[in-house]
This record gives sequence, C-alpha cells and structure tokens, in this order.
Amino acid sequence: MAYLIPQFVNISDLPLLHISLMNNWAGVWLPSAASAFNILVLKSFFDSIPAELTDAARLDGANAWQLFTRIMLPLSRPALAVVTIFTVVASWKDFLWPLLVLTDSNLQPLSVAIFRQSGINSNFPLPFTYLMAGLALASVPPIILFLVFQRQIIRGINLTGLKG
Repeated sequence: MAYLIPQFVNISDLPLLHISLMNNWAGVWLPSAASAFNILVLKSFFDSIPAELTDAARLDGANAWQLFTRIMLPLSRPALAVVTIFTVVASWKDFLWPLLVLTDSNLQPLSVAIFRQSGINSNFPLPFTYLMAGLALASVPPIILFLVFQRQIIRGINLTGLKG
C-alpha cells in the first residue's frame, strides 16, 4: 500500500516514454514483475552460474550481448518460468490494483467484475451464493497454471536456492 500512489503515477505516465498503461494488462502485471522477490530469485540464480562458463565465452570472443542471449538467457529458463508464474498468479489474485488500473469493464479480472456487479451501486446485486460460486471459479486458473507448470516451478525454486 505504501507504493500504491507512486506506482499509479508511473503507470498513468510512464517515465521517459510518456506512455499511459491505464486500461492495459501491462499496467497490471508490469509492477508485479519488478517486485523485490522476483529480483531476488533472478539474482540468486545468476549468482549460481559458474564464472568459468562466462569466462570461457569471453575467451571465445563473445561480447556482453552474446553472452547474455546465448548463454545466460537459455540457462535461466527455469528461473524465468518461476518469475513469470509468480507474476501471473500475483496479478490474478490482486484486487485493488486491477480495480484502479483497468477501468474498462471488458478488461477487468473476474474478482473485480464480480465486485462491480455485486456492489452497492449495482442495479441488480448478485445473491451471496452466486458471488461465492464466482469467486470459487476465479481460483481455478491459478490452480490449473500451477498444475501445468509444476515441474518448472519446482525445478526453478530448487535451482535458485530458495528452500521452503
């Protein structure tokens, strides 16, 4: 909550680019992708890559861009998968940020749309049973996402050194 207002100001007018990410899904997931946890996961993964590998590439004549695209990026697929999945799940379960950023009702996630439909200002509020059924259905996509990418999540967590 402490960074909600500066984050909103940044999304409404992206610094240096002067682009507004309001009513755009990038405005929802971009702040989650740059979280401290994701940076910690990626840093610990890149620190675990042996320096001999990068030194050998430099001896073969690779510049910094080739070193990143041909060696570091292919090796970091498990860690990037973990960061991507955590970002998608965090963006999906978040309520307040999509409520602020996505004002177009066609772009809102299910939890925000259910809230808007069942709110006090709604002409036809939803019964409580429909509300609970909708919220239960809103929890299905993250569960399916985890089940599909379970192997990559476990491998990425093991490779980054985060033990639970």
